[in-house]
Amino acid sequence: AGNRDRMARIIEAYAEHCPHPHLPCRLGPLLKHAGLVVADQAVHPLLNTRFDADTYSHGIMEFIAAFVPGHRGVTTEDAAAWKRDLEECGARDDYFFSLNRYLFLVRRPAPD
Repeated sequence: AGNRDRMARIIEAYAEHCPHPHLPCRLGPLLKHAGLVVADQAVHPLLNTRFDADTYSHGIMEFIAAFVPGHRGVTTEDAAAWKRDLEECGARDDYFFSLNRYLFLVRRPAPD
């Protein structure tokens, strides 16, 4: 986004949609502590370098813009300005979105 401060506020506000936004970095140890075996871990990155209607980031933008007003001081006007900013970045071919999704293959240990 062109306005980094507003982008940071939007991301912080959007994190409130998730009860544990930093769970992936804690999930392995939590699963092990629960007696499970983490057999594999992987990452599935999403990368959008254009702002087109068929991209993940474009699709989730409306959901984010609808959620963030009222969270962490973000207003409806802030969300609308954020969307315009992203559209302008896309029009200038200056758009970048990256999101990692983490996968855990977990099993119960064999009985003794």
